Amino acid sequence: MDADYLGDTVVVDQIGRGFAQSTVTFPPPTALTALVGNVHIIPDDESYMNVDVIHKVVGIRADLVRQRSVPVALPMDVAVCIQVMHPLHVLRSRVHNFYFLDDKRTVNGIMQMRLAVQVAHAYVMDVARNMEGGQRIARKMIEEIVTLAKCSPGRAAKANGIDFTEAIPFAAISCKMFHEKRLPHLFAELRNAKPQKNWEPAVALVSQLSEFGLGQSPHTAAGR
Repeated sequence: MDADYLGDTVVVDQIGRGFAQSTVTFPPPTALTALVGNVHIIPDDESYMNVDVIHKVVGIRADLVRQRSVPVALPMDVAVCIQVMHPLHVLRSRVHNFYFLDDKRTVNGIMQMRLAVQVAHAYVMDVARNMEGGQRIARKMIEEIVTLAKCSPGRAAKANGIDFTEAIPFAAISCKMFHEKRLPHLFAELRNAKPQKNWEPAVALVSQLSEFGLGQSPHTAAGR
């Protein structure tokens, strides 16, 4: 299992001390990297955990990541609650990583973006249907998704097969004005979002995904 934590060297040491079978490593002091340290954990003979502690997230200020994080209670005997990155921040970070970081421009990078789109879809739908004031909040999050899709990283993601409409649960929005007035413009904005001229789509990566049967999103028009 791999996990990323936003923190400093103190967090690296705390995680390392929390496991008997763990190895802590730090990058060289002069390294230009967001990585603060790594903890490799072997809880048993059949599994492992690889934890990267980072000091920043590409495309999002660290304070905003913390401010918007979502509390999640873990199903453990002792009450434990952790802060998890907001689903729309997850989507933005995956898209920005793919655009700005060469080592993320891979098949795995595309898969991470597609999974982040699915997570965003589920989260916005849950907010729209179940949260007090959720319809208004969901519409604001939809506009955030559209803004991401129209920026340079978003347009590059589109060139590599990412469909941002899949992140939007249209059927969960009950506002008639949204469907009659905003939706046609929204589709036009997303349709007109083109990648920069100097950006080459990673066609080979998309082809590899298709070979593994991963070329299509699981969402259908009826399910949106």
